Amino acid sequence: MDLIENLSEIKEDILQRLQHLKNVPKRLENPNIYHLDIGAMYPNIILTNRLQPSAIVDSTRCAQCDLNRPNARCQRKMDWIWRGTYIPATRNELQHIQLQLENERFSFNGQSIQKKIISNNNTVSFHELPQETQLSIERKRLADYCRKAYKKTNAAKKDDLNEAKRCNNLIVIYDSLQLAHKCILNSFYGYVMRKGYFKMCSLASNGMGGIVCTTGSTIIKRTRELIEQIGRPLELDTDGIWCVLPATSPENYELIIRDPSRPKVVISYPCSLLNLIIKDHYTNDQYHEPYLAMILPASKEEGKRIKKRYCVFNMDGTIAELKDFEVKCNGELQLIKIFQASVFEAFLKGTTLEEYYNHVATIADYWLDMLYSHAKDISDKELFELILERRTMSRMSSNYG
Repeated sequence: MDLIENLSEIKEDILQRLQHLKNVPKRLENPNIYHLDIGAMYPNIILTNRLQPSAIVDSTRCAQCDLNRPNARCQRKMDWIWRGTYIPATRNELQHIQLQLENERFSFNGQSIQKKIISNNNTVSFHELPQETQLSIERKRLADYCRKAYKKTNAAKKDDLNEAKRCNNLIVIYDSLQLAHKCILNSFYGYVMRKGYFKMCSLASNGMGGIVCTTGSTIIKRTRELIEQIGRPLELDTDGIWCVLPATSPENYELIIRDPSRPKVVISYPCSLLNLIIKDHYTNDQYHEPYLAMILPASKEEGKRIKKRYCVFNMDGTIAELKDFEVKCNGELQLIKIFQASVFEAFLKGTTLEEYYNHVATIADYWLDMLYSHAKDISDKELFELILERRTMSRMSSNYG
């Protein structure tokens, strides 16, 4: 912050604009349309909170953990929404249906119910069925009863007409909000429930899916509430919001920095508001222990950014996290994987930057010599191992034709 020359001027301009908007809320000016986007929101929710099936624990599992301490910060509680429907049937009617089921027998083949049979040696009683099958039969029987007795399966509460009228005025904005939530659910569950992929997915858990969707929806809600204090929201998306803001509201600012490599930096004030929401409410402060090193590759072209790509090492020299390198991907040459693994190890040798690069250069020269010499110093068997690619099939071999 000390390197920014015009920080005080920018701060004063923002305060003046916001104060003027507060003093004169009703304005006659052309608004500006913005699309405030939260980049890679859902992957970042998953990565930031390290969501995986093993993350859901109970008191019994925590009691058996060796790392469980009175002041332990490993337990991070997150919310997810449970959705239920009310039925018109009463408790007595439900108990009557359950009593009927207890006196019936069913033909069960291990996976599904064939049909209800009154008496047969190959049938089982209701309480002998799996728990999920019992619940499925009970729900179906209860729905059939409500459909005949009440002419409906769900019970709706009649609220005050004034409240209903007020809610009708919010149909447009909440239709957009509902659409955004449906897109979230469809895209997320469509991702984790694909055939042949569900078992391999790191989020094979309804609780994890609920946490991701709930966190994403609360971010959208907080963004909408913030925009309503300044302008008007137009359309809610799964990871952003379209809105109109007054033309006199703070917009883009150019920071003048006393650094020859980065003399100017442009920031967007509306986007910085979203960053502040994420920082205040969704930051995971469960930081991990200090790491030994982090390797970040440079871009091949000047002025062009690269996507997330890094390698993090633990204090004992093992790799803690590897992001977007060929060494962990299927379908890459073994030559590239072995080269990258050797380079990573070389970065841990030496005490100065020059020594690091010398060790890496030694590894690079070895593999360059092999390429220039067309691998004449190694056997054909070793060469085939280097140019081999390993691929993993997501389906059975018979499905490929």
